[in-house]
Amino acid sequence: MFARLRSTLIVLATFFSATTVSATTISYDTRAYTGGAQSSAASYAATVEALVATAFTSGYGSTTLNLYDNISNNRIFGGTQSNIASRSVFDFGSTTAGSWDFRIGVDFGLGGAVFLDGAALTYRATDMWWGGTYSATQSFAVTAPLAAGNHELKVYGLEGCCDGGMQAQFRAPGGNWTVFSASDTLNLAPAFLTSHSQTAVPEPGSMAMLGLAISGFVLIRRRASV
Repeated sequence: MFARLRSTLIVLATFFSATTVSATTISYDTRAYTGGAQSSAASYAATVEALVATAFTSGYGSTTLNLYDNISNNRIFGGTQSNIASRSVFDFGSTTAGSWDFRIGVDFGLGGAVFLDGAALTYRATDMWWGGTYSATQSFAVTAPLAAGNHELKVYGLEGCCDGGMQAQFRAPGGNWTVFSASDTLNLAPAFLTSHSQTAVPEPGSMAMLGLAISGFVLIRRRASV
């Protein structure tokens, strides 16, 4: 009986450690910025990354998001609507290799850049405001071939004024346009969870099974000690 319970605990522990997150992980960071536009995608990345590496001041912040829709510094952090450097990071998993589409509606008065898996896809050094429609030329629209596995999309932007709401969407091969969210089913593999120190939340039924197994284990140990 003891051996059986021990085996059950090992199996359940393995199950929990291998569980994936069934969505994209989204982080959003803003910092104060009073400079001008940049001359390259690399310059946008370097400028914003250097700022994000510092502690944020009042009116700015760092957080994770459940949905990337109508996102702005003021709406998320309740702060200023001007002089903003922002970084939006989308970590997602792909089970479908092929050509993926991404579109990001932004408000970057001083331009911005888009990177995928560390490589620059595009940048603009002019005023960008999508105005709530992707038909506008002032949004980012990129297409890239992706292999199956984990990927990271980064969007950098600089804003002088006036911090409008932003959105980001993806379209997998053969799929439809979908807003990045905590329920978009772009599963991340366990290797990403381990490297980012994240833990998947087990389902209630699985938790009950683990609880019963532990209770039985404790009961047998008590009887053995009597």
